[in-house]
Amino acid sequence: MAEEKRSRLQQMMQADEENVATCRNVFRGFHEELEFFLDQIGEHYALLGDEIGKIVHSEEISLIAKLAEEASVPIEEFITLIDSDDNRPIVERARAAKHIYLAREIRVLMYLACNRQYMWGAAELLKFKVTPAMGYLRQQCESVGFLHLFLQDPALAVKWTDIRTPEDGVVFYRSTQSNLRKVMSTFDLVKAYEFGSATALHVRLASLVRGAPIVVKTAPTGPRFSVPYQEIEKDNPFRFLLSVLNYVRNQERVLIALAKAFPEVNAEAFFRDVNHLQRIEAELWKRLEETFPAEVTTIKTDAKTLGENL
Repeated sequence: MAEEKRSRLQQMMQADEENVATCRNVFRGFHEELEFFLDQIGEHYALLGDEIGKIVHSEEISLIAKLAEEASVPIEEFITLIDSDDNRPIVERARAAKHIYLAREIRVLMYLACNRQYMWGAAELLKFKVTPAMGYLRQQCESVGFLHLFLQDPALAVKWTDIRTPEDGVVFYRSTQSNLRKVMSTFDLVKAYEFGSATALHVRLASLVRGAPIVVKTAPTGPRFSVPYQEIEKDNPFRFLLSVLNYVRNQERVLIALAKAFPEVNAEAFFRDVNHLQRIEAELWKRLEETFPAEVTTIKTDAKTLGENL
């Protein structure tokens, strides 16, 4: 019985599945620590997430109930006042408390989104797809920025949830972009943010030149042009490994920034673990220089190399 012909999409998805094992082999051949390094980072996200998930806001709820009692107003009516334009000091205190616990819930949600963005990006790398991984990294950088802004100004988190139209989004973006970039700069994430935007979220030449060059295939009807779905040169994985190490380096920065966005969490042990990841990362960069000395020299002297500097 003849095998059913698979569509191009089915062929690509099968190749993706096969490439996960192939990619791990590439990692293992480069350095024994790299094969499961992305998995380790994923575990760090999960561990920090477990601690963040323990955060509760009963303190703020209790304060609102106490303020309602002081105001001699039933709690249901008092909550209505909080959501109104009432600017009496006692109502303002209650409103601030509400913003704090709402912002905390939003910050937890933002963390979960950042965790998911990492998992999606890591999965793409295991399929030899760098460009989408850089796009997810950009979203992570933005998530980090908002987390810190929401920590500093809980009311801003509530405003973020009120974005309903494209116009609302533009106004919010313009009002927060400067401070957002300041936060990203603090954690050395601006370059990753800009690089992800240039290569993955906009149509740029940089997103089309990874992996093997554009090739010409002979078809019955004549030449056919194509670009590879997998962004790796099989004969020289340097560019791919460079991208992976840059991705790893930025994940460590993101993890540190995320932990600092939750001062309610005791992250002392978490930071020690991240330091361990950084020591392994240093070994990986050293191996890259030892394995690809000519390529590393070129990268170090070429300031225009797709934003990926050692």
